Amino acid sequence: MPAVAQNLKKLEEIPNKLESAVARITQSQERLASDFLTASQKIVNAANKSSVQQSNGVMQAAPVVSPVQIPPTIKWTVIVGIILITLATICNTAYNIWKGETAPVPAAETIEITNDSIATAFPMQVTDSTHVQNQ
Repeated sequence: MPAVAQNLKKLEEIPNKLESAVARITQSQERLASDFLTASQKIVNAANKSSVQQSNGVMQAAPVVSPVQIPPTIKWTVIVGIILITLATICNTAYNIWKGETAPVPAAETIEITNDSIATAFPMQVTDSTHVQNQ
């Protein structure tokens, strides 16, 4: 029986321990949110200070713009690619125009049909001129 009483005391302590754990987690989350808010405000203030310009004695805020930068290697690769495609198209068009004007048109080939070629293409056994059977 004393073992059961000890186990019951341990079970009774569980809700208190859970409440203290929840309180610590809540406090930690609040501290994290506060730190995040402070850090984000510092970033905004730093950006605003660097973007403030003075013109005619009046402080004016300039928009913070970060332009997209394309690396020079990619820029030159695209330019060279476009130039090569353009040159290939021009050369192909010129070749087809000049070759098309001077190329002789091939004469039509005549196909001679013989009984042997028909027999090889369509094997049939002719027994009579009126009866044809497939093999």
